[in-house]
Amino acid sequence: MELISGEKPKLSVGSQVRDLGAIIADKKAYGLLLSDGFERAFEVLKAKQSRIDRYTKTLEQASEALLELTMDPERISKDRKRARVLGDIKQRVGYILARYSVPKRPSK
Repeated sequence: MELISGEKPKLSVGSQVRDLGAIIADKKAYGLLLSDGFERAFEVLKAKQSRIDRYTKTLEQASEALLELTMDPERISKDRKRARVLGDIKQRVGYILARYSVPKRPSK
């Protein structure tokens, strides 16, 4: 009850309860909720989500670049450096997929 009552409640607005589950699930955010309050804890969650979104965007850009390469595969075969880089990507993706179970995407 310390979160919603007392001299300095950690939650001051009812709508903050919506984000409480995510804050409690994150050790750092939960610690900040208890020490500094909701606003500071929520900032940590937003920063973490921003990093995840940036990472996802980078993966999407890489996927788009690979898609472009499939439309003109001769560009790769003519350039050894490009072919080597593509081989490195294949090896790293293979490692990730073998190491971590990734659910298969349904084909369109």
